[in-house]
Amino acid sequence: MSHTIQMTSEQLEHLIKSLRTSTATEISHAVAELASKPNKTSSHGSIADCPYRYGGERDREIVEEFILSTQTYKDLQGISDEDGLKSLPLLFYEYANTWWQGVRHLVHTWPAALELLRQHFAPPRPAYQIYLELMEEKQGDDVLIDRFLVKKRAILAQLPAGRRHDEITELDMVYGLLHLKYRKWIDRNDFTTFDELMEKGRIVEYNLQEDEKEMKKLCRYCKRHGHTMDNCAKLEKMECE
Repeated sequence: MSHTIQMTSEQLEHLIKSLRTSTATEISHAVAELASKPNKTSSHGSIADCPYRYGGERDREIVEEFILSTQTYKDLQGISDEDGLKSLPLLFYEYANTWWQGVRHLVHTWPAALELLRQHFAPPRPAYQIYLELMEEKQGDDVLIDRFLVKKRAILAQLPAGRRHDEITELDMVYGLLHLKYRKWIDRNDFTTFDELMEKGRIVEYNLQEDEKEMKKLCRYCKRHGHTMDNCAKLEKMECE
């Protein structure tokens, strides 16, 4: 038997962050953790307590984040489509509120409301524009691999229905955009999923951080980096003579 999971605003924000950056296993663990925690609040058939608001920004990431957060909140609080649709305007402000006043008579279901919101403020783009966005930016030296991969996968997810690629092909597209420091240590044939690539990339990041710490060590005797006087071979040799 399924159970309704009720969440506070803080719990919802925690879950949304997990959805953006975590693997499928980590997300399932986050949901299970939230489900096990007691909650003293109740939605009373309204999404008014959802911590996210939307003001009409024409930004795909903002629109999709708002849709994801409200849908997640509604589902976990057990709010019906009818009650969700009635209370949806409470999450709008400024231009979004004005827009809703003009179109609300056309919307009769919750899915239709979200789709109309997406169509108006973040309409689907042709595939060539999505490919251009995917390829226009390579990974910077200071960008962590998990953030980079999450962003690129989100761009690929915008491809029209029927134009999505299998995971192997998507990996081929993204691999060449990785910073050289990752491609030096991770061969393209060493992974077959994004989760595997992310895990290997994190290991590379950890090892590079360790190398950086070692390089910061300065021997006060020979003035060389990478060690201290305690294990200076030159000093040890001099003391033995």
